[in-house]
Amino acid sequence: MPDFDPARRTALRKVLAAGCALCVPVAWGTETVPGGVPKPAAAPKAGGGKVKKVSKAQAKYQEKPKGQQQCAVCNNFVPPNSCNLVEGKISPSGWCTLFTPKPV
Repeated sequence: MPDFDPARRTALRKVLAAGCALCVPVAWGTETVPGGVPKPAAAPKAGGGKVKKVSKAQAKYQEKPKGQQQCAVCNNFVPPNSCNLVEGKISPSGWCTLFTPKPV
Protein backbone atom coordinates (compact mmCIF):
# COMPACT_ATOMS: atom_id res chain seq x y z
CA MET A 1 0.00 0.00 0.00
CA PRO A 2 1.44 3.42 -1.00
CA ASP A 3 2.17 6.02 1.62
CA PHE A 4 -0.77 8.36 2.02
CA ASP A 5 -0.15 11.61 3.82
CA PRO A 6 -3.23 13.88 3.99
CA ALA A 7 -1.13 16.73 5.42
CA ARG A 8 1.11 16.65 2.34
CA ARG A 9 -1.90 16.76 0.00
CA THR A 10 -3.36 19.71 1.91
CA ALA A 11 -0.03 21.56 1.77
CA LEU A 12 0.23 20.99 -2.00
CA ARG A 13 -3.29 22.34 -2.53
CA LYS A 14 -2.45 25.47 -0.53
CA VAL A 15 0.74 26.04 -2.54
CA LEU A 16 -1.21 25.66 -5.78
CA ALA A 17 -3.93 28.06 -4.60
CA ALA A 18 -1.35 30.65 -3.53
CA GLY A 19 0.44 30.40 -6.90
CA CYS A 20 -2.83 30.92 -8.76
CA ALA A 21 -3.75 33.88 -6.55
CA LEU A 22 -0.44 35.54 -7.42
CA CYS A 23 -0.94 35.05 -11.17
CA VAL A 24 -4.49 36.41 -11.46
CA PRO A 25 -3.67 40.10 -10.86
CA VAL A 26 -0.83 39.90 -13.40
CA ALA A 27 -3.13 38.35 -16.02
CA TRP A 28 -5.86 40.94 -15.41
CA GLY A 29 -3.46 43.89 -15.37
CA THR A 30 -2.49 43.75 -19.06
CA GLU A 31 -4.86 43.62 -21.97
CA THR A 32 -3.61 43.15 -25.51
CA VAL A 33 -5.25 43.32 -28.87
CA PRO A 34 -4.57 40.92 -31.77
CA GLY A 35 -0.91 41.05 -32.71
CA GLY A 36 0.24 41.42 -29.09
CA VAL A 37 0.06 45.24 -29.05
CA PRO A 38 -0.82 46.51 -25.56
CA LYS A 39 -4.21 48.15 -25.61
CA PRO A 40 -4.11 51.72 -24.30
CA ALA A 41 -6.35 52.78 -21.46
CA ALA A 42 -9.82 53.98 -22.40
CA ALA A 43 -10.27 57.61 -23.32
CA PRO A 44 -10.51 59.83 -20.25
CA LYS A 45 -13.80 61.22 -19.05
CA ALA A 46 -14.34 64.97 -18.84
CA GLY A 47 -11.81 66.49 -16.47
CA GLY A 48 -9.63 63.36 -16.49
CA GLY A 49 -5.97 62.92 -17.43
CA LYS A 50 -4.64 62.59 -20.96
CA VAL A 51 -4.22 59.16 -22.55
CA LYS A 52 -0.90 58.45 -24.26
CA LYS A 53 -1.57 57.67 -27.92
CA VAL A 54 0.12 54.87 -29.85
CA SER A 55 1.71 55.19 -33.28
CA LYS A 56 -0.10 54.13 -36.44
CA ALA A 57 2.41 51.30 -36.81
CA GLN A 58 1.72 49.98 -33.30
CA ALA A 59 -2.03 50.05 -33.97
CA LYS A 60 -1.51 48.51 -37.43
CA TYR A 61 -3.49 51.40 -38.91
CA GLN A 62 -4.51 51.18 -42.57
CA GLU A 63 -6.22 53.76 -44.81
CA LYS A 64 -8.96 51.34 -45.88
CA PRO A 65 -11.75 49.70 -43.84
CA LYS A 66 -11.75 46.08 -42.73
CA GLY A 67 -15.14 44.86 -43.87
CA GLN A 68 -17.79 46.88 -42.02
CA GLN A 69 -15.24 48.11 -39.47
CA GLN A 70 -13.97 51.63 -40.14
CA CYS A 71 -12.86 54.61 -38.07
CA ALA A 72 -16.07 56.58 -38.74
CA VAL A 73 -18.07 54.05 -36.68
CA CYS A 74 -15.37 53.52 -34.02
CA ASN A 75 -15.97 54.73 -30.46
CA ASN A 76 -12.49 56.32 -30.40
CA PHE A 77 -12.83 58.36 -33.62
CA VAL A 78 -12.96 62.15 -33.24
CA PRO A 79 -14.34 63.88 -36.35
CA PRO A 80 -13.15 65.07 -38.74
CA ASN A 81 -9.81 63.16 -38.74
CA SER A 82 -8.51 62.29 -35.26
CA CYS A 83 -8.53 59.40 -32.79
CA ASN A 84 -8.40 59.20 -28.99
CA LEU A 85 -5.89 56.32 -29.16
CA VAL A 86 -3.82 56.69 -32.37
CA GLU A 87 -1.42 59.54 -33.21
CA GLY A 88 -1.73 61.65 -36.35
CA LYS A 89 -4.45 62.27 -38.90
CA ILE A 90 -6.94 59.42 -39.23
CA SER A 91 -9.14 58.75 -42.25
CA PRO A 92 -12.84 58.13 -41.43
CA SER A 93 -12.63 55.13 -43.78
CA GLY A 94 -9.45 53.78 -42.13
CA TRP A 95 -9.12 50.90 -39.65
CA CYS A 96 -6.76 49.64 -36.92
CA THR A 97 -6.54 46.84 -34.36
CA LEU A 98 -7.91 49.15 -31.64
CA PHE A 99 -11.27 49.40 -33.42
CA THR A 100 -14.15 49.48 -30.93
CA PRO A 101 -17.67 49.87 -32.35
CA LYS A 102 -19.80 52.73 -31.02
CA PRO A 103 -22.44 51.53 -28.56
CA VAL A 104 -25.87 51.16 -30.07
